Amino acid sequence: MRRLFIYLAATFAISWGCWASLAQATPGRTSVFSSGVFMALYLLGGLGPAIGAFVAVAATPAEGGVLEFGARLTRWRVSPLWWLAVFVVPVAVAAGKEWIAILTGGALVRACDLQPLTRAVIIFPSMIIGGGLEELGWRGVAQPMVERRAPRLAAALVVGLIWAMWHLPLFHIAGLSQSGRNFPLFAMDVLANAFLLAWIYAGTRSILLCIVFHAMSNTVTALGVVAIGPPMGTGAWIAVTLKLAAAGLLVVLWPSQPQPARA
Repeated sequence: MRRLFIYLAATFAISWGCWASLAQATPGRTSVFSSGVFMALYLLGGLGPAIGAFVAVAATPAEGGVLEFGARLTRWRVSPLWWLAVFVVPVAVAAGKEWIAILTGGALVRACDLQPLTRAVIIFPSMIIGGGLEELGWRGVAQPMVERRAPRLAAALVVGLIWAMWHLPLFHIAGLSQSGRNFPLFAMDVLANAFLLAWIYAGTRSILLCIVFHAMSNTVTALGVVAIGPPMGTGAWIAVTLKLAAAGLLVVLWPSQPQPARA
């Protein structure tokens, strides 16, 4: 578990250090996007999990070497169904949330609210950096480390809660999508995503596919597909609760690939 402790210490030191400084430097309505220095702090904080993962792996060769980590990071030879899943499931989840929004009195997504789908070509690569690379740490280090001491679902729960807390400083930075949002609702959605990513990792032992799934989920949101009415609306809570339950079932019921041998 030494690798996990080093990972968490490095990740939170980098991310919370950058984001706390940013929150202090951008009071009131000052946007993070108004300065190159502010943007650099924001991006460096977001890279905390990736940097922390490399620090932890390099510092703990006895818990799995750099070559073993690299093999999981670059593992792309998996069933085509998994590749289909990492692209289709985020869209299906967004569509399900919209369906629930309609049933609970929320507004239907209008064409004028959506970004042109062609923008996905630009947005998706940016979401690899702005989100996807977190998976080097959360699923590349934290999930398998916690699974050594706990069942997969319990491990995903622990990792998901820590992952949600990692985002907390972003709620105090002006101009970000998290600013002003309801944190408990956000945390539930992060936890549901942690379950989905634990399912993908268990079935593929591929950090790469987790990166793609994470980036695709962020891309769908950035395109404006998800619209579930007021942030505190009933539809939002119902949608996230159902997503959490379905993702939990996948983690429990889906058979996992064997853990690769250490290098």
